[in-house]
Amino acid sequence: MYYALKAHHRENFPNDIQGLMSDMREYGRIYQIFLDRDHYFLHRGDPQQLANLRLRVKDLVKIKFGVAKPFVLRCARDFEEGKLDYENFCEILQILISYFVRRSVCGDPAGALNKVLYILYRQLENVSADTLKRYLGKSVGQTAFPNDDRIKAAFLVRNAYAANQVCKFILLEIEKLSNAEPPREENLEVEHFYPKTPTQEWRDRVGDYFTFEQDYLNNFGNLTLSGQNQKLGNKSYEAKIALMEEYSSLHLNDYFINNTHSWGIEEVRARSEYLADQFCQVGLFKDLPKEYREREISKTLDDNLTCYKLQSVRLPNNERRLVKNAKELVSAVIDYLLENAREAFESYTDDESQRYICRDKAKAQLRDRDGTLVVPFEKYGFYFVSGANLQNVGSNLRDLILGCDLNPRDFIV
Repeated sequence: MYYALKAHHRENFPNDIQGLMSDMREYGRIYQIFLDRDHYFLHRGDPQQLANLRLRVKDLVKIKFGVAKPFVLRCARDFEEGKLDYENFCEILQILISYFVRRSVCGDPAGALNKVLYILYRQLENVSADTLKRYLGKSVGQTAFPNDDRIKAAFLVRNAYAANQVCKFILLEIEKLSNAEPPREENLEVEHFYPKTPTQEWRDRVGDYFTFEQDYLNNFGNLTLSGQNQKLGNKSYEAKIALMEEYSSLHLNDYFINNTHSWGIEEVRARSEYLADQFCQVGLFKDLPKEYREREISKTLDDNLTCYKLQSVRLPNNERRLVKNAKELVSAVIDYLLENAREAFESYTDDESQRYICRDKAKAQLRDRDGTLVVPFEKYGFYFVSGANLQNVGSNLRDLILGCDLNPRDFIV
């Protein structure tokens, strides 16, 4: 920060200390937009416009998007000076909120945003919502703006409870889609439907409780909002439904009442998919229009998957399968090929020229011990054997898919 200030001094006020101090004082005044002071905002705009802008700035503070503050300060000053109109400023704030929240949902590293946002104002030739969308649409890798497909995949697998404040913000915005007068935010908290401290009755209900508690306890589908004085705690499924029917004014909880008869892994997954669809309808969280993206964020099995973070694979029949590692990806793809292209699969692998298909159990077990990826398909009498890195696995799957006369670009990861 010290060196950034020195650079600002050199570039803008090389021989004018008074000018620099005046400039810093102005930014200090404008910085109050980030503080909870309803009596103060900006020196421009009508009361309704200022109220709308204040709400968006409060949202940025609420989700702890602190790294965006320098950029927002510059935009706020441009707004006061008439260089940026209300519509553009308001949309810029919405885009920033969507960018941060979507990245949080996908578990993208927050630290990577420093590189984007500290230099963002200088990177945009003319600051506007349009230029911001174009700039973020070019971002890839760790700074990418996640699209709706990534969001829907992440909702199925992410630990949403880890980012509690963002999770609460998301659930409340989904609530507002159908409830014009939701309870006050300070009277709500994120609650687990299947409890954090489950009784034996709850464990019996879900069946494979070990998998549930490891992979689904903190999933979006198992989280809701409730009033602080109406804790659901570890009450039974029936008791929670009864409490919701009698006391809850939250439309978010109507899902449990109207769409479930029990609770387990399938029910959590179904609600996660429902919430993901709802998320994508929230105006505050909307995706970038496709024309602003230079390239698709999702990859296919025709791409190099080096360092790619797996979450799911969408198969040619549009079925989405959760895949958290290379082994699960291999299982999902080969299961699909055996079910939908069995004859072509057997014909292509029959001559044993594909080194990644092994029919000798002893050899496969030996390779497994030396760190090679080995995925058994014992029912069909073979093993998939490949270098463990994702690039090798993807390359071998691509070859196998082409051998079955299918297109690897139809397998989207």
